[in-house]
Amino acid sequence: MWSDGILRAKLSTRVREFSLKMKQISVLLLISLLFISSSCTRNERQCQFVSFHDHAWNRFEKQKFEIPVRNISSPSELKLILRHTNDYPFDNLYINVITEMPGGEERIMEKDLRLKDASGNFLSDDRKGYHEISFTLYKELRFTEKGLCRVEIENLIPKIEIPGILELGLCLQKPQRDQGKQQ
Repeated sequence: MWSDGILRAKLSTRVREFSLKMKQISVLLLISLLFISSSCTRNERQCQFVSFHDHAWNRFEKQKFEIPVRNISSPSELKLILRHTNDYPFDNLYINVITEMPGGEERIMEKDLRLKDASGNFLSDDRKGYHEISFTLYKELRFTEKGLCRVEIENLIPKIEIPGILELGLCLQKPQRDQGKQQ
């Protein structure tokens, strides 16, 4: 039989070994969490989408977005994403974009978004029943204050409803450099 002193010594050794292993695991978990959280912050992308009832955009329905601005130390890119079906009848989509910065500054622009080439083919690939195409609204948008960036998008095509529009989205992200063809 084991004596009481030997059992205590073995138990004490095992407790120290277990404690050392737990400290090592804790340090590894902490390092992993720091790595994951820092990579999420560097590649932060915030997107919002609106869906269209009956896959049609009514001429008088302005689409409104509010995107939180958290990073003011470096420029951001603001992209518009359009998801549409083959039923979209036009080569282009004309829009008016009003951007209100967190500090109250307002920027207004009209955009002519080309969706088809000269042959009438959509510029985006078919994704099993719909197309998705993105357009850069602002390549290097600089914010001076944190807060909400409010964006209002108005359809300027002079028809009451435009068929074939599924979703419209905005993404605020770190600028993407040298990605080849940009719209």
